Amino acid sequence: MSARVYGVLSLIAFVGAISIAVFAGWHEFPALGIAYAALALVSLLGTVAIFCSKCADRDRCGHVVLGPISRLMRRELRTGRYTNTELALTSIPLVLTFLLPLGWLWRSPLALGGFCLLLLLGSIDVGARVCPACGNAACPLSRASS
Repeated sequence: MSARVYGVLSLIAFVGAISIAVFAGWHEFPALGIAYAALALVSLLGTVAIFCSKCADRDRCGHVVLGPISRLMRRELRTGRYTNTELALTSIPLVLTFLLPLGWLWRSPLALGGFCLLLLLGSIDVGARVCPACGNAACPLSRASS
């Protein structure tokens, strides 16, 4: 299978994990579900705007949709290596997106298990298939950078 298929599968896994967290948060307190959904969306758009807009391989993006979204947000390609600030501005919100729900998911073992399983599968998929196939030499996760 191509990296693009794995990219789609990883996005489905991550969206599934976030959906479980939104639903569980909504069930706990509706504003929590809405706030978490907003955080996840802002985190994704921030990552696309900062990280993907600098990806030289975005036209062949393994995640299929992130590259074209970054092109809509910023037509011209920024160049150069990722700065520590850029890495922090993308990493911290993404980590929060996947750690914060643990605060309410622990009350529902089934939701917690589904969330963790989908997050793990998506992460393995990205680490084993999507990032290694990427040609973005500036990305610290791509094999092209080694």
